[in-house]
Amino acid sequence: LTGASTYTFRLYASTAGAADLANPARCQACSWAEVSLVQNLPPSSGSITAGPASGVAMVTDFTLRAEEWEDPTQLGSDDLPLSFTFAYMDSLGVRKFLVVASTQPSLTMKLPTGPHACTIPSASCSRLELRLQVSDAAGATGEAPEPAYVEVTKPTSLVALVTTHLATMDSLLQDGQGKAVLAAACSITDLLNDYGTDATATIQYKTGVRAAVIDKVDSAFRTALQPITIGAGVQCLATIWATCGVAEELSFASANKAMDLISLTGTDVLVRIMAGGNVAQITAVSLLMKNALGTLLGAVSALSTRRSLDQDLLSDLSEMVVLPAAGHSRSARQLPGASAADGDLPGAHKVSEVGASNDQPLMEEVGSNDAGRRALTAAVEQAENLMANIDLLSRIAVSGHAIGQVADDASTSTYRTITERIAASGLALFTKSIDADATNSSSLSIPQVAFNSRAYALVTFPARTELATADDYEVQLTLFIQPPLPASEMPLRCVDNTARFLSDLGDVLVPLGNTGAVASTSPRTDIEQYGTRKCSLLGNSLAINVRPYHIPTAITSLSATGEITLRLHYDPTLRSEQADQVMDKLTGLRTTASCVYWDSTLGEWSRAGLRHISASTGDEQGSGAYVECVSSHMSIFAVSEVPADCRGVPLSPTVQKTEIDACGVCGGDNATCSGCDGVPNTGRDKRCSDHGVCDPDGDACKCIEGYYGVMCHVACTSLANCSGHGSCSVTYVGLSVETNVYCACAPGYKPDNASSTGGVAGCVLIGLVSAELPLEMIVAMAVGIPAVLGMCAVAVVFMVSISRSRQRMKMIKKDITEFTISYDAMNALEDDEEDDGGGDNEKMEVQADLCIPLAPAGFAVSLSETPFPLVVQEVQLEIARTNLAGAASRAAPPKRSLLYPTPSTRDTPMILGPVATSTVLQRHDQGIIEDEPSGDAEFVPPDAVLKRVAPPVEDGRADRIKAARASRQSSTKTSMAKAP
Repeated sequence: LTGASTYTFRLYASTAGAADLANPARCQACSWAEVSLVQNLPPSSGSITAGPASGVAMVTDFTLRAEEWEDPTQLGSDDLPLSFTFAYMDSLGVRKFLVVASTQPSLTMKLPTGPHACTIPSASCSRLELRLQVSDAAGATGEAPEPAYVEVTKPTSLVALVTTHLATMDSLLQDGQGKAVLAAACSITDLLNDYGTDATATIQYKTGVRAAVIDKVDSAFRTALQPITIGAGVQCLATIWATCGVAEELSFASANKAMDLISLTGTDVLVRIMAGGNVAQITAVSLLMKNALGTLLGAVSALSTRRSLDQDLLSDLSEMVVLPAAGHSRSARQLPGASAADGDLPGAHKVSEVGASNDQPLMEEVGSNDAGRRALTAAVEQAENLMANIDLLSRIAVSGHAIGQVADDASTSTYRTITERIAASGLALFTKSIDADATNSSSLSIPQVAFNSRAYALVTFPARTELATADDYEVQLTLFIQPPLPASEMPLRCVDNTARFLSDLGDVLVPLGNTGAVASTSPRTDIEQYGTRKCSLLGNSLAINVRPYHIPTAITSLSATGEITLRLHYDPTLRSEQADQVMDKLTGLRTTASCVYWDSTLGEWSRAGLRHISASTGDEQGSGAYVECVSSHMSIFAVSEVPADCRGVPLSPTVQKTEIDACGVCGGDNATCSGCDGVPNTGRDKRCSDHGVCDPDGDACKCIEGYYGVMCHVACTSLANCSGHGSCSVTYVGLSVETNVYCACAPGYKPDNASSTGGVAGCVLIGLVSAELPLEMIVAMAVGIPAVLGMCAVAVVFMVSISRSRQRMKMIKKDITEFTISYDAMNALEDDEEDDGGGDNEKMEVQADLCIPLAPAGFAVSLSETPFPLVVQEVQLEIARTNLAGAASRAAPPKRSLLYPTPSTRDTPMILGPVATSTVLQRHDQGIIEDEPSGDAEFVPPDAVLKRVAPPVEDGRADRIKAARASRQSSTKTSMAKAP
């Protein structure tokens, strides 16, 4: 409506039908009523001034004035008095109120720094834009056509300035000046927003200042500003936004208190609007709430992220235990470079066995709470409080909307929410999309869409709705750029490719060859397995909220049978397990991307009531990746990693999952690693060792002739096993591969396990011993027997040599005996000759003593007395020869002469020693040679020989013989002393 005019509205009604209303002038059954309205024009023709033109931020007192404002007189005095709202503009172009609806046309305030450059640019100088709104009593509002500007210099000391203003705010609180407290709080916190940090104004310090300011605002709101007005509510929201200007400088308690104030203020404003209050303030309220909640969402997300990181750190300290499939034992060994996932640490999380049941997805076991409810963490409560405030903002934004009106769109850097009023009949197949600019910094702490993509979500309602609570509804979609809910509240477990390890199944007995031997081995080795970790969110969160118009309670379902279809975009590059198709080869567990929702009852992410439709990983950079699923309810949804079966289908209670069999085959039936009985990993197989086939009527193999056993793994024939002398038999128990092979031997033969190749049963003749010797004994025999035989041969040779020596000595003895006899005979002859006056008895005695065989070198005989050697001179030999020659001419010579010197020995004395050899010397042209042995010999001293063989002599002759012998012995000793 334009201009100062009066407008009349007439309403017609007809009992005959709508056709009569087509031409009200001819309507005979019509009635009507009318009302005339006069448009109220706002105050105008005024301006705003400020002075001084420059000053120091939060030090200089600036005076703002409303000058020359006039109000049209259509309503007369009914639209008086005028009210004045002074504000300044922040860097985002949003109005920050210094005072709202004041009856005073001027305001003196200390102002913060501004977002614009000064006329003469300076690092410490900025321009602040000042705005003025003037309203009459009927609510018509006019604004100064031109703003006022002041130049503000940054203060040199922030700490001292803040201390002063905090004290001023305390004084204002004591005086009950609630609006002045709000104005001071707004200015001082906006100065903090622009000041930055330095050695004194650290983040910790500024966090403490914001906490103190928010405490004072809270006190003013609850005391001096009650009952709250729409104007006071608008100013309070502006102050809260300024106080929460930097998310990193908000403490957990400050953020909670700020959200409480927003909730209280927004609820009070909404009540007043619904009661017919000043609808003109809806836009300002919505704008301030939107921005304040946007900053708070950044703070809540940062706090939630820090908590999630702490929670993940605690989770990393616990080993995720992956249970083996039922009925199997296994050993595990971690690969080099792998985390850990998975040593046995105290407090390890246990993981439900994959494949044990189709009723529940793989989830972390929760505590022993009987009701199954986990205590909501402080971060969860804070996030839910924040989302409730966003819903409140949505309700305020559409509180004056009509059906078909363009949806309200509130967008910040941290979220975007769209709210639309829709008739109940328009909910069927209602489709709405929402997108937002991503921050291009997708990470596990702030999951978004892939780089250079827009956050996007598409929602389609079911074709049939069953709602009867209202005629029209508010449909709200909120797309979160930063996640409000902690990702750590994720009970789902996904495979972790950084926790890879290999495992083996327990050992079983398997056949070894065809003799019946068995060995213990694992039927499956080097099974690639993975530890698990909490599944991660991979994209932006989407909240769907449907509520009856002007009723705060949201509905949870549109239909008992209808489902909402969702398409959510995400970033597949945040985790690689899905793209790499990582699978645990024992459990079949894989990871894929699908939808999850926030279960506010349990305070965690869940997949209950969701059904997976499809998923796409987009291009190589992940752009365009999406997940499509359907939901039976409305909530907050997000894309997340979820556990999947071996085919990559998300685990769900409503979907039959594909199992991995015990052989490691996805969707298999254990056929590749089971025997004829169908039991896997027992060491038996269906090939029957290539010597048979599975018996269709039993659990074992049906073997060809000559092979036996549960797997036809034992060859047993009469010729091969029983040496051809019996029949071979094999026995075993049940399905065991252990067998007993034996022979039923023919008569005259007996069983023997060592008589056949391979150590199997055999038959040997009775009485024959067949033994299987160990290798060590065979080696010992091969080396020892030749050694013993060699030693025996040496001993025999030695004994033969000794025997031959004894024979020779006996012959020497015999020769000596014969010599002595012949010598005695010669002596007797010489005696006769002496009696006749011839011969030299003394010489013959010497010669008899010297005629003793020479002993070979090195020969020795043990004697009780060591005989002394005799030295025979050449002259003595000549005398002996002469005497012997003379005797030979007179009588028969002895059988054999022992000494026949050769020419080479005439001048060399000869040493005669003990008789030690059977060798005798005889004459030869070339020298002295050996003769054959003549029996045993012993040492006979010359005296003994003479005593033994000499006949009795007369006393006088005996005395001469003794004297000659003594002389000869003395001569012999002298010769021995001189001998070499």
